Amino acid sequence: LSYVNSVLEENLSINPITTDEKSILSDNLVMVKQNKKFGGNMLIKMFLSHPKTRDLFPNFAKVPISSLPNNAEFVAISNMMLSGFEFMVQNIDQPQVLRQVLGNKPIGQYFVADI
Repeated sequence: LSYVNSVLEENLSINPITTDEKSILSDNLVMVKQNKKFGGNMLIKMFLSHPKTRDLFPNFAKVPISSLPNNAEFVAISNMMLSGFEFMVQNIDQPQVLRQVLGNKPIGQYFVADI
């Protein structure tokens, strides 16, 4: 995520997305919602690709990855993350709503450095 922070810092100008991009996001959301395991699979792939990200989830840091799909707390968190993504997509044209939900923080505070 330190890479994400550096890219954001270099590209602070935020450009509105196009109608086609909005459509792509909405279409992806429809597909994602059809797979109830998508959120968990997404987190597991992140943990496997970037092992240090498990530190962001201390309850799962020491749990074998193979047991996570059956862990009720893991499933709840992965579903919550997908709900957040859905909220962001649905409100993409309302930056004031997104800012309020994100706590009006500076961009650098939305991410954990050096993960």
